[in-house]
Amino acid sequence: MRLDMISRRRFLKSAGVAALAVAAAGVLAGCDGGDSSSKVPGTEVPDVPGTTSKSVKIIFADVDNGGAGVGNGGDDYEHPVLKDATVVDPKSIPADKIPQGYELADTTPVEIIDNGNTLLAIVKVKKTVDTSINVRVTLQLINGTAADNQRELVVKMPGDAAYISTDDITLPEDLIWAPGMEGEKRPIGRAIFLVQKV
Repeated sequence: MRLDMISRRRFLKSAGVAALAVAAAGVLAGCDGGDSSSKVPGTEVPDVPGTTSKSVKIIFADVDNGGAGVGNGGDDYEHPVLKDATVVDPKSIPADKIPQGYELADTTPVEIIDNGNTLLAIVKVKKTVDTSINVRVTLQLINGTAADNQRELVVKMPGDAAYISTDDITLPEDLIWAPGMEGEKRPIGRAIFLVQKV
């Protein structure tokens, strides 16, 4: 058939089919239009499973509990690495994939283990240490009654804090800072602030 004999409808139909084929090939090849989230973590290489990358099951081991796995198996994470990689860099694991309440215990790259049907890497984690302290704060009411002229609050502060300020304190709904108190700070251990009833 000659090109000048092709109808407009037949031409558009053929062009549409060709465009769909090109788009499908791009999707199958892992082309996503430049989305940076499709890169192998820690590299600029596009993440195309089986072509440029492979998936490694990360098992998080608690170093403070004899290396026991953290969680019930649901805390494992499938992590993409370069296809020829022999190690996993723990620093390339997204923070939201590390089990809650834990942090990396060691950032040294760990060996990828092939157990015959799964690629594994054991990443050491430890429980996060809460170094915060509870600070007792006295709120002195300037317009309170004899029976209600002072209230106590406990505020959680970083362990190395030497001072507490009004910015660190959430007042009860019936109180506001006394005039001139906003932005004030006091040494921890002698934290008395003036407030007034609303």
